[in-house]
Amino acid sequence: MTTMRFSNHKTADAAAPKKLTRIATAHESQLPMFQPSRRPATIVKRHHETAFGSITVSGKLGQGHRDLLDALLLHREKKHFKDGGRLSVLVDPYQIRKAISAGRTPLPYNYIHKLLEDMRQARVEMIWDDGKQHHRMTEGIIALFEEASSKPVTHGTCNFAHRDDDGGDSDRRAMLKVTFSKAMTYLLRDDQNIHYKLAPIVSLTHGLSQAIARYCLSHTSVHETFEGICARVGFDTGSKNPSAARKAKMELLIDAAALAALGVEVKENGSVHHTGSRGDRVTHIPGK
Repeated sequence: MTTMRFSNHKTADAAAPKKLTRIATAHESQLPMFQPSRRPATIVKRHHETAFGSITVSGKLGQGHRDLLDALLLHREKKHFKDGGRLSVLVDPYQIRKAISAGRTPLPYNYIHKLLEDMRQARVEMIWDDGKQHHRMTEGIIALFEEASSKPVTHGTCNFAHRDDDGGDSDRRAMLKVTFSKAMTYLLRDDQNIHYKLAPIVSLTHGLSQAIARYCLSHTSVHETFEGICARVGFDTGSKNPSAARKAKMELLIDAAALAALGVEVKENGSVHHTGSRGDRVTHIPGK
């Protein structure tokens, strides 16, 4: 398969912040795979054409699902390629829970399993041309998730730990193994990598703000009107009633200060601007 290249991305250099772990891929952010909402609807079929290709999504995928996907990559303890070429990662559910709760009331583990199941059932078709080759992929995001081997846990972090016969926590916690689909494995292996801190994005109040932050952090330069940036992330203001569009703009302005800390400027009219620079907190590195 051909490694994807995009001319408007930063390239790795000696100034790249090595401490930031690869957390996402370009197409995840530049194509609206995940609805710009923390309360996504179940979609029968949603199609978008963009400058980076086209995408058709069926199922229920929102920013909470994207938070979890990023957390799986950020907190993976082991990874390997299974027979058939699918990537599998081993994660500690306790660490994943902390990462996607972002200091709020801890999310229940059943919620994490629900998000995983949504990503398993979703169907995503992506079509793009990298200038050398035409690509088309159709599959879900996750192929399988299952409880795996346990690991020792530190005192005070025994949530999700095995239970003894008397009901007490043992000193080991079951791990979670997540196997990605072949299509998602291809993106994770060959697409351009994006590095950023997860907590500030998960901490944003509104899903639209999260989607816009992720889109901006996959580019070196973004200058869009409110309507333009909404279209980029899959929120068509033209098809919404005026009150829905006004509410969306208000929500974006509520998150303006937090977005500014990420290098994304939101003007009073809702326009969005982001300009990356050498040594920025976001790097784009082609390859594995």
